[in-house]
Amino acid sequence: MNNARFDDAIREFTKATKTTAFSVEGTNSYRALYNIGVILEVTGRTSEAIEKYKTCGDYGPAVERVGKMQAKV
Repeated sequence: MNNARFDDAIREFTKATKTTAFSVEGTNSYRALYNIGVILEVTGRTSEAIEKYKTCGDYGPAVERVGKMQAKV
């Protein structure tokens, strides 16, 4: 993601959501989904980003992004 390889990053974050072995809470769920949302947002795919953020449940940063993005629409 930090190297602007956004499609590759989305694939890897998606793979992370399918793994059952993790050591940090959220690594295979809301944190990976949030990072996908960030990528979608910065690449201008606003509606997709909002939907992805919504899949993060009550994860604060995602809830905040949805609020800010919907306020702009």
